[in-house]
Amino acid sequence: MKRIFKFLIKSFIYCFIYVTSVNLSASYVNDTLETTTASEIISINAMISGQRDIYTFLEYKIKDIDVKSLREEVLKEIKKI
Repeated sequence: MKRIFKFLIKSFIYCFIYVTSVNLSASYVNDTLETTTASEIISINAMISGQRDIYTFLEYKIKDIDVKSLREEVLKEIKKI
């Protein structure tokens, strides 16, 4: 019983660290680190979205696409709507 409890505690800690690191990384990639709240950092929905953001960011970096200019173009199109 003691082993199972230790295993569950370790698993919780590893999962918590993973979720937190993904959300902080995604916030850094999206330049929203200064406005990130504690509830966003530990949110599983934010983690799922953050994984996609990180994947897209890495894909653009590998393909050598200028992410900042792409972001500015998207914001200009959104303002037109």
